[in-house]
Amino acid sequence: MADKINLHLCEGLIGPETKIRDYSRVESFGRTVLGGDVCILKQVFDEARLLQFRAQLLEWSKRTEPFEAGRSANQEAINFHRQDNSTSSSIVQHCFHVFGFGDLPSVDEAFRSELEALAAVLLEIQNAIVGTDFSFSDGDLKTMVARFPRGGGFQGEHRHPFLPYKILVCANMSRKGIDYNDTSFRLQFGQSELDVIDDFAIGDVLVFRADMFHQMEPVDQSDFLTWDAEDGVWILAIEALSNYSASEAV
Repeated sequence: MADKINLHLCEGLIGPETKIRDYSRVESFGRTVLGGDVCILKQVFDEARLLQFRAQLLEWSKRTEPFEAGRSANQEAINFHRQDNSTSSSIVQHCFHVFGFGDLPSVDEAFRSELEALAAVLLEIQNAIVGTDFSFSDGDLKTMVARFPRGGGFQGEHRHPFLPYKILVCANMSRKGIDYNDTSFRLQFGQSELDVIDDFAIGDVLVFRADMFHQMEPVDQSDFLTWDAEDGVWILAIEALSNYSASEAV
């Protein structure tokens, strides 16, 4: 890996229908990311679409019993949500409202359709960048959303195994200055550190090596912590069940 983390911003790689336009550019970014740099694919998703999806998530959570506190949700074929503040079963310290989806057929159709569509774009980017052919049908991958609330929502520094997925791909679903004001999304290896939050806007997709330490620092820490709101930092990602127990926290 390089001595310094460089940030690369990529405009226009994803078309209006969220389809990759130029696979040769994707492969080039793949070499960059695997070499230790970080890429942000700009404006992959439409802002209005993501805000509507956030509202759908919250509506679903109101109809769904929260997952039991302290119980590991690292299981196949479950859908869950939980307002979670560093339960004892967690490897990584955190404060967030987490949503996980591993049993999409049991989700109502309208919500499921959008959930599948958003996750499919992230998985297409994942596979294109590293030349793999992973599928949600394999049973290891599930769609995750984390809302880091104002008033101190965070996730501590951690990293995942490099293999087999090699990279992490996640989308920002929040607006700086509206949903939150102050936080950092930090990535680090060795003595080199990079904060991407000012370049990582709503609709953007962030791509970096899976074994790079990363963390979400406390969001608007001086505010009052409010769980039942729609603001804060929202991150959409695909997560591997097999990575969970092998992840390393600081």
